[in-house]
Amino acid sequence: MFSLLVVGVVRDIAPKPISMVIYLIKRLLRSLDKNLVKSDIFVYENNSVDYTKQLLKQCNKTFANFTYQTETIPYISDRLQRIATARNKTFQYICENSSRYDYVLVIDLDLYEFSIDDVFPINVTNWNVLTANGQCRNNSVYYDWLALRLFNQNRLPTPFPDKAKRIALKTHPSLSNLSHNDKPIPVWSAFAGMALYTIESIIQCTMGYYPYNGWCGHVGLHNQIINMGGNIFIYPKLHTRWHSNT
Repeated sequence: MFSLLVVGVVRDIAPKPISMVIYLIKRLLRSLDKNLVKSDIFVYENNSVDYTKQLLKQCNKTFANFTYQTETIPYISDRLQRIATARNKTFQYICENSSRYDYVLVIDLDLYEFSIDDVFPINVTNWNVLTANGQCRNNSVYYDWLALRLFNQNRLPTPFPDKAKRIALKTHPSLSNLSHNDKPIPVWSAFAGMALYTIESIIQCTMGYYPYNGWCGHVGLHNQIINMGGNIFIYPKLHTRWHSNT
């Protein structure tokens, strides 16, 4: 039995069915009821100009154990830094409430669908992060090349995303059609819209999310975990689908 915190960030998501996403998260949590002693959802939002804030307020009234933070901050022109700044608000919330949870599930709120069927019990030893097998809605190829870094023979990250697809598919052909029962793939970094973290591994990342060598904040976070001896995997039983193809 364990406790789980689900976190995500949003901005100007009102045209998308955020209430449906929260419903899917709640359905996901219900599927884990036999394993969960506690579960909560926290969403951070800033600077939306549509009615995202109103939708979050509605979700707060509709769904138990749902909380959110909304604010207006100075505009950040760099997109990756802007996203990392928002994710660091969830990182702060995780650290402030870490004693209440065993695991953190980080999830994008613009997914088409997602599942964690049969994830527990986890059949990986010495893991710190399990990232999702993210595929497009109409495509079985792995999606998130921006956050993905594989290992080279010296256990250093390969140069992504410039040559991401070519190198990744040559090294791990299964990424072109990764299935539910395939073996986990050890990586330096990955995300694909959903990832499960042990609470100990994430709160030790004192720098939080930051764009690492000019790339996305997930790589910066995962770089800290790897440098502390952590282990990160693409875990096929964590599955997501995105709305568009890539």
